[in-house]
Amino acid sequence: MAREKQVTVEKLLLLGAEALAELVEEACDNDKYLRQRVKMRLAALDGVGSLDKTIAKRIRHIARSQSFIDWQENPDFARDLDNLRKVITDDIAAADPALAAERMWQFVDLSEVVYERVDDSSGMVATVLQQAIEDLGALWAKVKDRDVKALADRVFIAAQQDAYGIRGEFVAAFCKALGKKGRKTLKRRIVKELENIPDQAKGEEHNISSSSYDFCRQLQQLADAENDVDAFIWAVEKAQRTDTEATEVARRLIDAGRAQEALEWLDKARVSRWHTSHDAIDLRIKALEALGRGDEAQAQRWQYFEESLNETHLQDYLQRLPDFEDFEAERKAIEVAGKYSDATTALGFLVRRPELEDANALVLARHEELDGDRTKTLGEAADHLSEKHQVAATLVYRCLVMSVLKRADTRYYKYAARDLGFCEGLAAQIEGEDIDSHATFFADVKKLHGLKYRFWEQMEGK
Repeated sequence: MAREKQVTVEKLLLLGAEALAELVEEACDNDKYLRQRVKMRLAALDGVGSLDKTIAKRIRHIARSQSFIDWQENPDFARDLDNLRKVITDDIAAADPALAAERMWQFVDLSEVVYERVDDSSGMVATVLQQAIEDLGALWAKVKDRDVKALADRVFIAAQQDAYGIRGEFVAAFCKALGKKGRKTLKRRIVKELENIPDQAKGEEHNISSSSYDFCRQLQQLADAENDVDAFIWAVEKAQRTDTEATEVARRLIDAGRAQEALEWLDKARVSRWHTSHDAIDLRIKALEALGRGDEAQAQRWQYFEESLNETHLQDYLQRLPDFEDFEAERKAIEVAGKYSDATTALGFLVRRPELEDANALVLARHEELDGDRTKTLGEAADHLSEKHQVAATLVYRCLVMSVLKRADTRYYKYAARDLGFCEGLAAQIEGEDIDSHATFFADVKKLHGLKYRFWEQMEGK
């Protein structure tokens, strides 16, 4: 049961305004990011103009700052940025969308200076800045009487200023704000720049210049805004990505009612190393169904199940069978799983069947093949098997224990100790079976890993 929150808005209100103000003042002395939030709230009391000046000042401060922000400071810094973003989108935009749009543009431009001094290995700062780009496009869409041609030129320039890979969806964010006229202007300029890139810079397939590829990606985003599949295809071919993006082309062709062409594009994907993607299989099935080729779609579902033990495709296959044929097909699926090359994947599939006899048989026959690093799959399997199939459950628990100890992963010692405890709990029920006793297994663990003191400390705690 979740603990009741001790600090809530309702309870804080009981303290009264003066007591709360004293607490906030004290907290601000020790938390610079909270102090910034409070300063903005106070500025808002004097109207949107005062708030905007505070925001502008904060943005300039961040842009000028040269101090390095390490991974430990990153979460607080990201929260500070996100608070700035929300104030612009919520408070300033409510009073003056045009002012908010300009201020958000300055905020987005911080990306080029912020990334020179921040360790964003967590991606938290990038997430805030990418959301800000979406907000920027949405804010401009609310600006009345905007000059879409001038905006298109501005978007074109800004989309290319992407040294840190933050602006990949910049054009997409502005498609609504640009409107048909603005999108046409932007497209014309991108195509002109693309055509001006010398052929030798484009190189061999999959080796075109990065600027060419970026322009093609921008054209794809414009094509999506116009629902123009042929323009999207042109951009993909221009980018020399006909195999890697074949599934994206196929998806759009299917939506446009061009299923046969979609199949042809999926055939291009099949000759590349991306041909086994789950999306490609789903799209092929969808295209076959759209063409009325249901038998072929069923064959694809079964084939992919045999290759991957994907339960979604199996269920889709079974649901389309005539009455009474699904039982036989499910038994056949269980046989396929029993022989599947990856024993751990097979066990994960079998343990979710109503009867556990097949899962039990697989463990007894192939327990040495199980991958102890896949703790979620094996842990669930052992838990399910422990009620009626104690030998199989014990073998799985032992696999989990030995995997952790062999790789000396101290983070998982407590779980290994727990699983060894489960083995002990099942010890009496496996006596006389064709398996080492718990005492023998425990002695082997002690002999092989007796010097892993942190593990044995966990065992003492148990």
